[in-house]
Amino acid sequence: MKIKRFFNDLAKCWPGLIYIVSFALFSPIMGLVNRPFGTVRNLASIVDSWIPFRAEFILTYHSWMPSLVILGLAFYYQAVKPLASPASLAAVQSSKDYQLYRDFCLCLLLGQALAHFSFPFFQTAVPRYQFSEAPQGLFEFLVAKTYAVDNQYCGFPSIHMLTSLLAIYFVFKSQFKTWVKALVAIHFSLIIASTMLVKQHVFWDFPGGFIYACIAFFCLPLNRRLANRLDQRMLRSQQPRG
Repeated sequence: MKIKRFFNDLAKCWPGLIYIVSFALFSPIMGLVNRPFGTVRNLASIVDSWIPFRAEFILTYHSWMPSLVILGLAFYYQAVKPLASPASLAAVQSSKDYQLYRDFCLCLLLGQALAHFSFPFFQTAVPRYQFSEAPQGLFEFLVAKTYAVDNQYCGFPSIHMLTSLLAIYFVFKSQFKTWVKALVAIHFSLIIASTMLVKQHVFWDFPGGFIYACIAFFCLPLNRRLANRLDQRMLRSQQPRG
């Protein structure tokens, strides 16, 4: 019965999910700029030679987008869950949990947008792992397929890094139980590590991701103003027309 009530509320409050859906839909835009533009730099350093190649982390690497979307939905669930059925979009938008969900998504969107904008002006080539023979086993096969479909020219900043840092920050601000926060933080830390262990990023891509995450966070006041206007439009669209 509680599950049915939740989905009834979610169905009525679905416009609020536009933020996390937008992030997921805009993410593939990187494919348009993931190609060489002018000067291509190699930021590999001695630190990267110390990091081993571990093909088994390719599954962790590819869990990145699903994990961000699931976390965003979990944040939104926290905003909807306490409300009496049927929940109104106005009640959802006034909750602290909704503000946290929206801030999380706004930071993801801006950080991603800034990275996409800067990639054509600062192209970097990530040195890939060189297989001595044909890929062996499932994990190496998946790494080789990843290399084939994902070019290496959008390394700096690491979007995996900037979004994973934001996920860790916002989950610790949430009302989730401590053990849930710890599991989420560990998972996203492993995602960060996986990008270097499967040679999809080099070390210096990570300071870049940290800087972009900070910029996205400190631009929240401006983004909130824009989001408030969007929320008001969503509210008006939910009102019955006489």
